[in-house]
Amino acid sequence: DGDGEGGEAPEEPEGGGSQALPGGGEGEAPEEAPAEAPPRAAERRPQPRLKDVLAGFTAGDAPGGGGAFAVGQVYLYGAPDLAALGGKPLDEATGGFGTERAAAEGRWASRADVKADLAKLNSTGLFGKVRAYHKRQPDGTVDLAYVAIQQRLGQAPNDVRFVGDTCLPPELKQRIAGKLKRAEYVTPALLGWAVQSVQSFYSEQEMPFNRLETVEGVDTDCISFRVKEGLVKSVRFRDHEDPDRKLLMPAEMLRQEMPLQAGRVYNYKDATKALRKLYGSEWFDSVNIQPYFGGEDPNVVTPGDDSTRLEILLMEKPVKTGDVGLDWSIAPGQSGRPGLVSLVPSAELFLEHRNVDGKGAQVSASVISPSLLNASEDLAYQLSYTKPFLRGSPLSGSRPFAGRFQATAFNYRKQSGVFTPNAAVAEDVPAVWMARQGVRAGFFETYSCNSKGSAALVLQQVQAADENGNPCVRGGRGLADGSIAMDGPPTTLGANGTDYLASVQGTLVRDATYSEGVTTLGKRDMLEVNQGLFCGTTFPFFNRHTLSSTRFLPLAPDSWAQPRKGGTKPRSRPSLVLHGKFGGCIGDLPTYEAFTLGGPNSIRGYKVGEVATCRAFAEAAAEVRVPLFQKTLYGFAEYGSDLGSSKHVAGNPSAVYRREGQGASFGGGLKIGIVRFEYAKNCNTGDGNWYAMFGDRF
Repeated sequence: DGDGEGGEAPEEPEGGGSQALPGGGEGEAPEEAPAEAPPRAAERRPQPRLKDVLAGFTAGDAPGGGGAFAVGQVYLYGAPDLAALGGKPLDEATGGFGTERAAAEGRWASRADVKADLAKLNSTGLFGKVRAYHKRQPDGTVDLAYVAIQQRLGQAPNDVRFVGDTCLPPELKQRIAGKLKRAEYVTPALLGWAVQSVQSFYSEQEMPFNRLETVEGVDTDCISFRVKEGLVKSVRFRDHEDPDRKLLMPAEMLRQEMPLQAGRVYNYKDATKALRKLYGSEWFDSVNIQPYFGGEDPNVVTPGDDSTRLEILLMEKPVKTGDVGLDWSIAPGQSGRPGLVSLVPSAELFLEHRNVDGKGAQVSASVISPSLLNASEDLAYQLSYTKPFLRGSPLSGSRPFAGRFQATAFNYRKQSGVFTPNAAVAEDVPAVWMARQGVRAGFFETYSCNSKGSAALVLQQVQAADENGNPCVRGGRGLADGSIAMDGPPTTLGANGTDYLASVQGTLVRDATYSEGVTTLGKRDMLEVNQGLFCGTTFPFFNRHTLSSTRFLPLAPDSWAQPRKGGTKPRSRPSLVLHGKFGGCIGDLPTYEAFTLGGPNSIRGYKVGEVATCRAFAEAAAEVRVPLFQKTLYGFAEYGSDLGSSKHVAGNPSAVYRREGQGASFGGGLKIGIVRFEYAKNCNTGDGNWYAMFGDRF
């Protein structure tokens, strides 16, 4: 009898408490809703006592005539204190009253709104009966009062059981059983709290197919909560396009590595881990997990079988691939403007086999020639062997993880930023190139979409050479007469320009960033460590480490990111990027492993290494980003210092090339896609230049 019609006064609600839910304020209307807005209550009236409601209010779900009316205040009496029982408050659990929303939105309420409120309260199972009362106020609004009566369903039980449960935590079951056993009477409010506690656990653990089906034995000495859990009965892997085609990757191997196993409760967390592991193998272009209920065939309904089964549809990448590319390299010149590095194009050959052993092992080869006219000059290559789906690693112990073992042989050379002169000093210092060749073998693990870790052993040979490929023992320095003396800082630990090194390199990345349109928000932290192993030339033993932290903070409230009317994609918000980075080292650090300050990834507006070559440094940067027509307009300021450590580098390159040891810059730019067009002001020289860069600075 939830409509509340009739003048009978209800009995006093149990519990003695009352709970007021916030309401709006509007005035009464005739049977036909008028065009003008309803009047608003001048101020919120104090909640009347229950006996005043029963004496001064009229029973019924709407004023006389049953037409539209303006809501003043809405009161609720007899509601249990679910928060005190450990559950959600009633207004949060029900989502509030429709009559209150009508008042807040400036609409007239109707009898249907009151009936909907009563139905919502009755659906909670907390009350035996709910009656509605109303009272017209002098300002034209109508106050509503919902009076709830809690029934006594029976005496407290001696035993509480959970039937069909495999995953509810023991402490939750003990808390529910304890409250029921200690209660004087079992009421709908108490049972409603118990039901809400079970359902809330399933919701928080992201178990969409778990539910509480029935509560049995309420009027007996034993209450049973019968639950239905989405236990996975079977998991099978099939080709995305041809279900009858056999996968190249053995299904049994995939099944062993999946957190979604037969006999486990299906939940979104395990499904996300499964997707991450499958995509992390780099073996599949597409992965789709489809749960279904019934027999083995998802297209056939099996009567009486409602078990949960999983079908994972996979689209495998091509087993063998090859690619040949020609390109011209672009780099900023002396003025900072981009230009061709060489008129002669370079070439790259890439070959890959994704399943050499029938178990997902991958082999790839990449060969790069910087000049097609002389392919043997400065040839760079990289050969890799990758084995996905490893159980246990130095990073994760014995647990399964979305990881891989990778071994790489490499050979490449790169211009050293250690031997870079100060732009404020007109010096022509010859470039020094560092050529590295060796092997790297280690374990790589993916923790989330972007967070990852690695640990690898690196054995390498490092050679210093001039632009003609001749060995270079020391860097050059400019003399007063304009000539060059090759008696600058040493290029290597060894006296002949060649070093042999063994080290362990580790990386840990915690990336919790996400995108809102073209805006990146969230946080990213990174730790890198390079530990020398007292092996090789002069037996170097050193530790080199860097730690960086970046925060992407929104400059507008969350409401700004709501999709536009009729749209589905979130709007981009202005943001502030705060970045800090610290590096340090101890031991016998080679010159080419020292930190170089300056450059597009350090302090913009400087050449690589132009600020300092040091053993310790600190950097700070701030950038404001404003989205503009799917582009990003930004301004930045950066600062870096060698913390006085430049003098401890062998040969003191910073002093030889007259560098400042610290530097600052500021500027702005426009990012279009992955390309950044920016202007940066060098605060040490006062010069500014335009640059074209690829990718994000942070």
